[in-house]
Amino acid sequence: MVSKKRNKPFVPRWKPATNTFELAATRAAKIDPATLTGLAESLKRSCGDLTVPEKSAMSWQDLRLAVVVSRRVERMGVVKGLTSILDAAFEALESIRVRCTVTGAWRYCQPKTEEIAAIVEMCEIHAFQLRQISSREFELIFLQSREDSKRLPQIHFLGEPAAKGGETSNSPSSQD
Repeated sequence: MVSKKRNKPFVPRWKPATNTFELAATRAAKIDPATLTGLAESLKRSCGDLTVPEKSAMSWQDLRLAVVVSRRVERMGVVKGLTSILDAAFEALESIRVRCTVTGAWRYCQPKTEEIAAIVEMCEIHAFQLRQISSREFELIFLQSREDSKRLPQIHFLGEPAAKGGETSNSPSSQD
């Protein structure tokens, strides 16, 4: 038999990262409990502020971003089966936006009890979802959700001119 000797030494195609275990640990690490607590408290505060005329627009924006993030987690497949709750909260926030922006600028309108209930339930679900995902998944989801929220209708505040091109701004910087 003919011997088959290699002319070149064997080089594997897959080369491990320099510190594979550290890389895996950072991607698989859960979100810090203090961060989760802070996010949950912030959402609860935003639910309460939705009924305060001076804070309603900012809290509406925070809550809508939370719904968009929750929908993205649902689509990702980590936590599934919550679509009806998230859709109810999104519809509640949209109906609030429609009522509050009839004149074009945000003017406070009292949210209905059913809308508040749907939004509070969504906040609880959102906190549950965040406990289930890793910090790396959260980073990816959050970045994708920011892009999703940019495509949704934006609000502008009373006394703030509409942005060029017919778009509206979502920052209260000229409110001061």
